[in-house]
Amino acid sequence: MGEDDARTAGLIRAIREVTVEEFRVADFRCERDTRLGRQLLFLLSSTEWTRRTTELVEITRVRSVDTEVVVDVDLSYAVHSGFRPDGDRVWLPILTMAASDAHGTPDHPAHRNGRRRDRPDEPEPPLPGPADPMTSLEVTDAAGARVPKVPQSEVQRWIAAAVAELLLNRLPRVPSSDGSSTGRDELVLLAAAIRRLLSGSPATGSGPGDVTADTPRARTGERIEAARTLLLGAVVADLSRARPALRSRLGDLLAAVLDTVFVVVAVDRSTGPTSFAIRVPARRLRRRHRAPLRLTPRARLRIDLLTASANTDRLIRLTLPEGVSYL
Repeated sequence: MGEDDARTAGLIRAIREVTVEEFRVADFRCERDTRLGRQLLFLLSSTEWTRRTTELVEITRVRSVDTEVVVDVDLSYAVHSGFRPDGDRVWLPILTMAASDAHGTPDHPAHRNGRRRDRPDEPEPPLPGPADPMTSLEVTDAAGARVPKVPQSEVQRWIAAAVAELLLNRLPRVPSSDGSSTGRDELVLLAAAIRRLLSGSPATGSGPGDVTADTPRARTGERIEAARTLLLGAVVADLSRARPALRSRLGDLLAAVLDTVFVVVAVDRSTGPTSFAIRVPARRLRRRHRAPLRLTPRARLRIDLLTASANTDRLIRLTLPEGVSYL
């Protein structure tokens, strides 16, 4: 199974598994999440407001790498006719990174000395991280004061609603048996399904329950089943086309936001240029290959950088322990 097929299968499975509780939450927040998600996607795709990024990499300990990313922003460059935030507050995505980097690599007896003691040649198993990666990141402003971050669960709801809106507009419309359309319910259901994919863990809850009883829960269950039928029909019809939307750039967009952490903070548009510093959890140094003994101690060091933007100045500063030089 290819990557596109696996992604599509995961989306279909998530659509089928959306619970009444998830649907109700997404229904209540639909308009607000979609609006904030549109703004977030615009700021992620148009990064002219990011004037410079400075990545400070420090290797001062034996088994870990400390990283701090400084982002200089100027919201006067975020000008577009479609970008209309409410009031002066803007939810700014100052950093995006893989979830594994946001979790960090805590110490574990089996991973000491950069390799597993029992089987050094085998790849290292993943280490568990916190439930919310935001708890592992520390953000400060230019004055050094700590800045509150938007919880990752909240950001995921914004992203899911905006991606669902883009994707639903590209899917073929499949009319129901009575000729009616439940476009909003389809949007809510698709947003809840994408939210399940972004969270990476199944949500607790139950199905529609007894649909024969005339209760609010039963009526919500009927809405879910009607929207699910139409949405799955649209997905099947889309996959039968020569150029499916799920395998286009929209599908790539969905794949890009999976397993990604978005560091979002509130910024006042009336303020001038400012900067934010993000302290990333320590990353472990791992020995990949055993080098032959040499008279002069040396090693080849490879460190994954965390920031990348084609529209900004980029500075990288590497700090090594005293007495260690590099070529």
